[in-house]
Amino acid sequence: MKKNFKKSAILILTMMLIFSMLIGTSSVFAGGGNDNIGKITIQWHRNGDRGYYNPADEGKDISFWYIFGFKGKDKDGNMKTGLFAQRMYSGKIGETKVYEIDLSSVKDQKGDTYTDCEFNGFYLPVYMGNTKYGASLDEKSKEITALLQQNMETHTKMSVEDGSIILESDKNNMPVLFDVECIKEGKNPEYPFENLQNGNVIKRTLNFKEGEIDLSLDKYDDDYSFNRAIDGNNLQTFNPWTPRANEYKLHANFTGDREDVLKERYTLAISGNDLDGWNLVLKSKIKEGMKEEVVVEDFKTVYEDDPTLPVGKTKVKQKGVKGKTVTKTTYYYLPIGNGGEKILEVKDPVVEKTEPINKIVLKGTKKVPAGDDTNPGQGSGNSQNNASPKTGDSENLGIFAVGLILTLTSAYAVIGYKRKEDR
Repeated sequence: MKKNFKKSAILILTMMLIFSMLIGTSSVFAGGGNDNIGKITIQWHRNGDRGYYNPADEGKDISFWYIFGFKGKDKDGNMKTGLFAQRMYSGKIGETKVYEIDLSSVKDQKGDTYTDCEFNGFYLPVYMGNTKYGASLDEKSKEITALLQQNMETHTKMSVEDGSIILESDKNNMPVLFDVECIKEGKNPEYPFENLQNGNVIKRTLNFKEGEIDLSLDKYDDDYSFNRAIDGNNLQTFNPWTPRANEYKLHANFTGDREDVLKERYTLAISGNDLDGWNLVLKSKIKEGMKEEVVVEDFKTVYEDDPTLPVGKTKVKQKGVKGKTVTKTTYYYLPIGNGGEKILEVKDPVVEKTEPINKIVLKGTKKVPAGDDTNPGQGSGNSQNNASPKTGDSENLGIFAVGLILTLTSAYAVIGYKRKEDR
């Protein structure tokens, strides 16, 4: 029984070994053999325990695209070169990753399939996901090694200082030149800094616009581009021998045909560093002024008949208010010496008009019967006192008046005579 069990166990192990060998053989054949497996090794360039990247970033997650070039046979058996395929790198800073590529059959960027392929270059593009890492390369037909190195951070946030006045004619018409100053320990700063491979100044010109940009996302085929400089590790920040290989300062200045005009009106202030990125703030020297013109319009006096008022009487029903027209004109200017102003732009005037309010006067039209206003204040006294004088009374009154006049005349004459005797 035990012998049979032992024989059965040996038979089963033998069969499993043969089966596993068959599986292994078939997988090699399916892949075209070991000769058709290419390897791309992506590692962070280092020397011992120190690398060409920020040690504070060690172990941080990162992902970006890489591109390998290749050549291969098309469906008609013709060998084609200048083909490209894209893959994603996902890993941690400081970590080495090895990617196996089946070169027996590779699809290019267009989706076309090629066979019997070989590597023909490697490219670590500078675009979203990677804006500061370049690669030193060891390229072979079946194996590529890319050593990653960190360059300066070019991410830049542009903003306008609160309260700054930007003329409409200047918006989207403010070209800014960005370039770099390299500061090396114990050496004079280099400004503007040049691409070490082609000797061209590293620079980029953009119209000022609020928002965030990556200066490195310019054109690789521009010999002055940040993109090309980073691809060639010309803005390298770390190496294994010194705490900082180089430090960089980003400069920003107005440029172009309007440089002098823009410098007169605005200033650019940049802050930040080559590890964390930059902030560019646009500040304005322009002030706002206001001119105000006031024209006063007098009110009119309007009369209205009032049957409740006696004739000849008046009464103010509504007071008059003067009207006015206020014209306000906003303008923008630059202060100049001795309190002067250099006018830059004048806005359309705004007119505010207040109409005058007429004065209204009530004019009496009521007729009062004759005698109604005689002896005012006298109540209902004796009717005889209110009666008209009789004709006889009038005659007597006249005689009395004549007598009074004669008496006064005689008295005056006597007084005059006595004065003569006294002399």
